[in-house]
Amino acid sequence: MPKRENRISWYRSVIVALVVVAWFTSIIAFGLLAGVVQRGNRFSIVHWEVTQLTGFALNRSAGLVSNRIATDAQIYQYFDRLRQTRSIHQSLSRQDAGVDQAQRQRQYDALLHQAQALRLPVEGRYEMALEAAVRRIGLVEGVPLFTDITLVWPPVATGFSVPPHILIVSPRDRIEIRDTQLLRTDLSDAEASRVETQTESKGVSALVDQIGGLGAYPSIADQDDSPLGLMQTVAHEWMHEYLVFHPLGARYAASNDMTFINETVAQLAGRELGSLASDLLGLSLPAPAAPANVQPPQTPAPLRIDFNRTMHDLRLEVDQLLKEGQIDEAERRMNATQRLLSANGYNIRRINQAYFAFYGSYGDNAAASNPLAAKIDALRRENPSLRSFIHKLQDVSQPSDIDGILQRSSR
Repeated sequence: MPKRENRISWYRSVIVALVVVAWFTSIIAFGLLAGVVQRGNRFSIVHWEVTQLTGFALNRSAGLVSNRIATDAQIYQYFDRLRQTRSIHQSLSRQDAGVDQAQRQRQYDALLHQAQALRLPVEGRYEMALEAAVRRIGLVEGVPLFTDITLVWPPVATGFSVPPHILIVSPRDRIEIRDTQLLRTDLSDAEASRVETQTESKGVSALVDQIGGLGAYPSIADQDDSPLGLMQTVAHEWMHEYLVFHPLGARYAASNDMTFINETVAQLAGRELGSLASDLLGLSLPAPAAPANVQPPQTPAPLRIDFNRTMHDLRLEVDQLLKEGQIDEAERRMNATQRLLSANGYNIRRINQAYFAFYGSYGDNAAASNPLAAKIDALRRENPSLRSFIHKLQDVSQPSDIDGILQRSSR
């Protein structure tokens, strides 16, 4: 008879394989009906899931018979190659004098190819580390009929990539997400400006920006982030995937407040879980020096300015101006602050109602002004474990539920 641990591992592998097959089959069927090719400026989630689930399935299924998980040395190599490609890309963008552009392009292509060859095993190592962190805090589900088996649900699945852009639309007279649309990953600033101009011709405020991650399945995580930042993004997006099986996540878009609660919980929990997973990964990943012949871009020396305070003060001021109906003055103040921040080295392309609607959805962002942020922070402080905090909030179905939880906690 096999040992109990081996039986549990086998059962868990079978369950994961069945989940992957069921999900993969449904995605392909939907893809055949909806089409998987990206059209125009739009980013296709179906295309992403069909292509990325293949890698996830290969990692999980091949892991039953062989080791497809990256070694420490391969993880170091992966991030090093990506850092070098970023440096070379900057050089190519600036068209530095005296640099053989064709040779640099060949170096870029070779390094990117090496990084991509390592991507799947590195993703597998990150997925394993996050699942270990989730188990460490006890956020696991029992399996019906197998009382001695628990699993992380849903299984952690991520894809390291360049994330898509997003178009955010807000009314001009208030800060509120009215609509969003995912756009191509390679959208240029000029193309982004054209999309914004075309959208704003309808009398709304629009912003096109590149996101850092997306809770698709597998999730999308920005490959150009730091190793810790990447792990925290994977954890953040997994929290969204976890919450969708509970009232809080299921009502993500029911209102701007529900979106705010979801994002704030995912941000807070993702940061903690990601940090724990990074510790369990057991690696120290210092940033290597850039190649000697690649110089970093020059930025103006910053003046004495506090970005977070400046942005938060602006948000409060704009809220008040819009409440008073002074739309033009609010937009004048946002434009003036954008120029001030730009002059101080903060590269924000534009600040408008859509900017605050998007970034204000995260309670820990200076662009936020929602009082729910303080209440969620208070709940985290009052709960000794992250598991307890998540379990209390996952059943929230309307913003007023937060006050009820706080009242019960204070008794």
